[in-house]
Amino acid sequence: MLFKLLILSKTMIIGDFLASLNSEISKRPNSLFFRAKAIEADDPNNNGDAFSKEELKKSYESFIGVPFFTNHNNQDIEEAKGKVVWAEWVSEENAIYIVAFVDRDAYPNLCRGIEKEYMTGVSMGCSVEASECS
Repeated sequence: MLFKLLILSKTMIIGDFLASLNSEISKRPNSLFFRAKAIEADDPNNNGDAFSKEELKKSYESFIGVPFFTNHNNQDIEEAKGKVVWAEWVSEENAIYIVAFVDRDAYPNLCRGIEKEYMTGVSMGCSVEASECS
């Protein structure tokens, strides 16, 4: 499932995370920051996996601080393109939204793809204690 990426500017105000976001932007002035829907509750992904609203509400903050990879190439931290700096549970959509950054100097083509909206989706990885097949 693809989700529209929203480009954030230095002046955009979104809820409680303004101070946190401004701090991150000041540390990384040449990075592209964007907001994206990471996952929606009870909506199976392309792998057929679905996560309950209760589980996502409990764990959305675990997205913060994790590296941002492309094409599921997440076995080597040296392949990270950026980092997730904020995550929030959005009750109206039963979804987790994240704010992440990509290093514009190191990955100009990736940033251009996000800005021009021909890269329009994100995927999240996870570790689970147990899963149940339907």
